[in-house]
Amino acid sequence: MGRRRMERIVEQRKVRNRHQNKRLCLKEFQMYGFSGRKTDVEILAYLLDTAIMLEKILINTETAAAQTLAQQLVENLSSSLQAEIVFENH
Repeated sequence: MGRRRMERIVEQRKVRNRHQNKRLCLKEFQMYGFSGRKTDVEILAYLLDTAIMLEKILINTETAAAQTLAQQLVENLSSSLQAEIVFENH
């Protein structure tokens, strides 16, 4: 998935979340097999936008490119998030 496509998905999530005031109360989240597919990005973006109580996120990626994409997504969406974020390669 290209950077522009990822940015477009992130922007779409931000617009949708302005209209939906739902928040998740998860404390820990583990995502295995992140490969950078559109659904992977959407799930992670939704989580970062709505899970305000997160203490730890574990993202297991399939490739180095997927890890880079996940890191960029986390940087773009987690400015107010205080969770510990751990990346692992599969």
